[in-house]
Amino acid sequence: MKLKEYLYQVTINGKRGPFAFLVRLFLLLLSCIYFVLVKALVFIYTSGLTSRVTCKKKIISIGNITAGGTGKTPFEMFLVNNFLAQKKVVIISRGYNNDELDLLQYNLPKVKILSGRNRIQLIEKAQKIFDPDIIILDDGFQQWRIKKDIEIVLIDSSNPFSNNKLLPAGLLREPLSSLSRADIFVLTKADECPEGLTSIRKLIQNINHEALVLECNHKASEIYEPISKNNLNIELLKNKKVFTFCAIGSAESFRRTLKNLEVNIVGYKDYLDHHQYTNNDIDIIIRAAAASKTEVIITTEKDWMRLDANMIWQLSNGHKFYLLKIDIELIGKKEILNEKLSQLFNH
Repeated sequence: MKLKEYLYQVTINGKRGPFAFLVRLFLLLLSCIYFVLVKALVFIYTSGLTSRVTCKKKIISIGNITAGGTGKTPFEMFLVNNFLAQKKVVIISRGYNNDELDLLQYNLPKVKILSGRNRIQLIEKAQKIFDPDIIILDDGFQQWRIKKDIEIVLIDSSNPFSNNKLLPAGLLREPLSSLSRADIFVLTKADECPEGLTSIRKLIQNINHEALVLECNHKASEIYEPISKNNLNIELLKNKKVFTFCAIGSAESFRRTLKNLEVNIVGYKDYLDHHQYTNNDIDIIIRAAAASKTEVIITTEKDWMRLDANMIWQLSNGHKFYLLKIDIELIGKKEILNEKLSQLFNH
């Protein structure tokens, strides 16, 4: 078992045993140190002790308070296509997750995407070269040095704050009190945990009662066959025996979406978020799929971005191989969001 996977089992899945207990104590100690450092940095950059970078163009930050799994990439595509389609948009990303950037570029061909470690330099470059109407700061909530016009924070309704512990003992990037900085909250996958929405909204209200709170569902729209390059009706999956594999932040959410389509999931293989597939991985997936007597192998669009042509051919040889395409469905308040975004361009 790789170190990253072992640590996930210890912190999130509650792996038992004396060694796991000691590891958990050590990670909690590191979390305390991390807490002090984060609080100090946030205070320095938000209290006026040091000047923040102010940009000429409007900045929308889209981020989260947890590490991964909130549906940030599909929400960015939704926002651009539904609210910023007539605007010249540049997306700025750190670029360490190429699958997400590739997926954004594939679905938003007109949008310029710049990636790199220094976001401030990238913003200056975007303003100088592309002269955009608006800049989207991808995964920008922890970019404390940059002054943003709108701070959007996504929260996964099915698993909002993991075990409520800071990294590395949990998945929180900042204490929950930092939610006070947000202008808009988006509770993603709201239909997967409707009974938990009230408690999430109450927590947000106690920390930040001025922010707009939105809810959205992640809905399967189509399936895509990469060999034929055809979009197909999702009804083709109904009652089919399906084997799934993925390396995303919320594999269980992916399977729940499939089960809502009345799919018979006969097996699955999960990897840690952003796992880079090898030929050995593909061999294991194909053998497991064959053993489960599946009719279809299916994965996510994001995982597709990490498969080479030979891997795709192997997965399609002997089985139907599809990608599940997901769309964001905003639950009401579309006019309010549109008005809030429109105000950016009237000031």
